[in-house]
Order: sequence, then structure tokens, then C-alpha cells
Amino acid sequence: MPAPVDEQQRRRALLLTGRTQGTLRLALFRCLSYRQIGKPDQFRQYRPALTQSDYRGKLMIDRIASARMARALLLAVLASVTLSGCLSAKMYVDPKLPTVSKTDIPVVPTPQPVQVLFEFRTKGNANVKATTQMEPRILSVASASGLFSNVSTAAQANPVGTLKITIDNIPLTDNATAKGFGTGLTFGLAGSMVTDGYVYTAAYTRAGQTTETTVKHALYTTIGNHSAPMGLTAMQPLDAIDTAVDQMTWNALKQLADKHAFD
Repeated sequence: MPAPVDEQQRRRALLLTGRTQGTLRLALFRCLSYRQIGKPDQFRQYRPALTQSDYRGKLMIDRIASARMARALLLAVLASVTLSGCLSAKMYVDPKLPTVSKTDIPVVPTPQPVQVLFEFRTKGNANVKATTQMEPRILSVASASGLFSNVSTAAQANPVGTLKITIDNIPLTDNATAKGFGTGLTFGLAGSMVTDGYVYTAAYTRAGQTTETTVKHALYTTIGNHSAPMGLTAMQPLDAIDTAVDQMTWNALKQLADKHAFD
């Protein structure tokens, strides 16, 4: 029985990928080889003596060959890029988390300054690069919320409240684990889809009293031309991550405010 159409396309893509990589390596090797031969002084002792006319002719031939190999290399690179373009990733933000803005945040009569301590983690381990990239968004939402008179990451001379935030990225690989983050979407759609769960923990401490809350969120990533989660709009990866971080921060601050943490 012949393979299904999708399977045939997959095999053809893999075959083309292998051919492209082989062509790229071969073209690069030949190009470098011809460039090496084109040098007049290197390895001269191993070649028979050439007249000036012979040498010019050979040099011209070498240059033509080198140009041909360079064109072959360029074509191989273009083919590789074209093929990889079909394998681009698209991200989608889970729609379950409520949309929260400043108008949803309770008004604090006397906002106090706050020191924000933020850390991003991947599977429980500190991720310094992600922490540095996402910290400005955390501070921006905290400042826009109106809950604090001043937002800073530096320690203050006078005792102030401390807002400690951690985001732990937990890849979800099966439906059993995903139940805590599920949104009723149809898993197992045709194609490859990866789900990343995020556990956002925020704890506000002032005058020895701590109030804590947890927010869960998720992002979906599809590879290539595979189907998107039903009803969701594709986003660029960085935009999707920024959106998720903003949503989690707004929700966490609202939940803390609802618990009267800032009164």
C-alpha cells in the first residue's frame, strides 16, 4: 500500500533537506579548495614551473571555477533557507486567563513605594537571560497599575513593601499534565504543537505581613504549516511571550489587591 500523501510529503521534505545539506557541504569544500589553489606562492614547490602566460591562463581558470563554486554555494544556501522557511514557528496565547487592565484594579488610598524582586525560571532553574529581558515589562505593569507610589528594583533607605515575583516555565508534554492549564482546546490536532505552561507566583510583603497569589498561563507553538489551535490568532514568538507576561502580571496584581494586600 502506498504511503499517505502527508507521509510522502514528509519523506520528500526530509530527502530534500539531506540533499540540500550535502550540496552545501560539497560546494563549500570545493569553493575553499579552488581558492586555496588560486594562491600563486603556496605549494609552488610541488607544481611544475609555469611560464607567465601559462600561469595567467591557469589563474583565470581557477577564478572561473571558484566563481562557479561560489554560485553553487549561494544556491545551496538559498535552497536551505527556502526549505527552513516552511518550518517556521508560530505562537498562540492561551485565552483562558481573564483580560485585566488598570480600570479593574481597586484604588489604593495611599500608594506606597515598592521594591520588585523578579526571577524567571525554566523547569525550576534560574534563567538569567530571560529574567533580564522580561523584568522591564514587570516593572512597567507595576508602575501603570497605580498601586504603588514608586517602583524600583533597588533597595530603599526607608522600609518599603517588597513584591517578589517568579515565573517558572514548565513545558507540558502530555494531556495529563496539561489539565491544570487546559482551556478546552482540542489537543492532538494534525501537525506538531508544543505547549508551554507558566506558573506565576507573586508575594507582597509589608510590615512583616505577606500576601501571596499564583497565576497559571500557557503558550502554544506550532511548527511549519500545521494547524493552529482553534480560534487563536498566530503571533510572533516575542510578542506572544510579552503578551503572556503582561497578562499574568495584571492578573496577579488584581488578585493581591482583592486580598487587600496593599491597604
